[in-house]
Amino acid sequence: MKTIYIYLLICFIAILTNAQDANGRWYSAGEIQSKTAVQYGRFEFSMYASNVSGTTSTFFMWKDGSTEANVQWNELDIETFGKSANSWQSNPIWEYETNDANTKRWEGFHNTIPIAKTWVKFTLEWTPNYIAWFNNGTEVRRILKGQNAPSGTDPVGNIADPMRMCFNHWATYPGNWLGAFNAADLPSFQFVDWFTYQKWNGTGFDAVSIRYDFNTIADVTNNYNVSTHTFGENQCTFSTKNVGVVNGMLWLAITGYTASRAPAGDEIPTGPTQPVVYNHILPKKVEAEQFNNQVGLQFETTTDAGGGQNLGYTDAGDYVEYGIEVPSSGNYAIDFRIASMTGNAGFSVAVDGATKINEVPVAATGGWQTWTSLNQTLALVAGKHTLRLTITKAGFNLNWMDIKQSTVTSLQDFDSNASFSVSPQPFTSSTTISLKDGTSIEFVSIYNSIGQLVDVVHGTGEAQMTLGNNLATGLYHLVIRSTTGIQRTKILKQ
Repeated sequence: MKTIYIYLLICFIAILTNAQDANGRWYSAGEIQSKTAVQYGRFEFSMYASNVSGTTSTFFMWKDGSTEANVQWNELDIETFGKSANSWQSNPIWEYETNDANTKRWEGFHNTIPIAKTWVKFTLEWTPNYIAWFNNGTEVRRILKGQNAPSGTDPVGNIADPMRMCFNHWATYPGNWLGAFNAADLPSFQFVDWFTYQKWNGTGFDAVSIRYDFNTIADVTNNYNVSTHTFGENQCTFSTKNVGVVNGMLWLAITGYTASRAPAGDEIPTGPTQPVVYNHILPKKVEAEQFNNQVGLQFETTTDAGGGQNLGYTDAGDYVEYGIEVPSSGNYAIDFRIASMTGNAGFSVAVDGATKINEVPVAATGGWQTWTSLNQTLALVAGKHTLRLTITKAGFNLNWMDIKQSTVTSLQDFDSNASFSVSPQPFTSSTTISLKDGTSIEFVSIYNSIGQLVDVVHGTGEAQMTLGNNLATGLYHLVIRSTTGIQRTKILKQ
């Protein structure tokens, strides 16, 4: 009898430790979906993927209701393969109309760098003209509008509805595309250190408007819905217990159904260095709240013209950093929009760690929301840089800084680039841009000498473009977007 009791006790414990949930799943997993849906943009994040076979660590864009009848499916994926240290896939999924019963997908497989158990920066660019995927800043795939998949339809043209920004970590049934799965390898964890979103403005991407650093669980609960569903090939049910924040990182877990827990000890990776997001191509008015990094400062709603937020609550030693991209070397005029009740304040200006202006003095303006502009001149070298403002004396607010190149009236110091030509230059009627590698020009943005966008000329799939007929005489900055990247130059109409 004693033997029977022991046997029954062992069976009872086995049932408890291997219980199935109400969906018949033995395992729990983690998923979050943003509360807001966005249409087009640039999505970037730093992810530490799992190396457990049979699992995937993902970021995906998802249109609500895509699995339902009479809803046109829209989805974009970044999915790692736990079975391989180097493999992941890019994947658009779409239908061409609401009653299309044949869901299309077009997987692209990538294995050029280590992906699992290391920090990788992924980028997804989704626009009306193209969809592109990057890892660690290198483009690995681009699909252009009108480029048909093997299924014969155009994913770029059909993936056009607002979608939610999502992460999940889950396991497929053994033998499927993610490889063999062994429960003994659990728990499995995916980590995300930060996430940013930049809105598409028709010609390029605005500054970062959404940024989550996952410093507290509020970064998750305030901005995302935590999922509690499952789907056909997923052998897990998503659970609120399998999502959390640790050491400034989001974590998503795969565990046994009754074994949900947070990562601990050496399961937690060391976080990567925060990246600089170069989001301000000069000339540009840079809003104070569009920063990449800051220490000690706070932001508040401003009553200055244009609205938005101003930087404030300054103390000596606080600083704020902005990523800037300088199209050509030269002197740049900077107008700092300042307000101060007390005066006797100031800040220094540094570029890439080198101090350029020891102190910009700030006098009293008559109130914390009484604004004036202070002008300074800064010599900048072409390229990407980090601009840091450090508070030297407390007591002022900053709303924006307007950075534009000092007036140029000739072609000296024009960009020279072996990959394209512009001729004639200078010109009186029109001029032609030619890409020497034969790739096509998607569009050219034209800015005047004070940084105002005056025209956007879209390409026709050719390596050449003629423009300038409608321009007044003067100097113009061009941002040339081709199928292989962005290039910049200047033109002078006489």
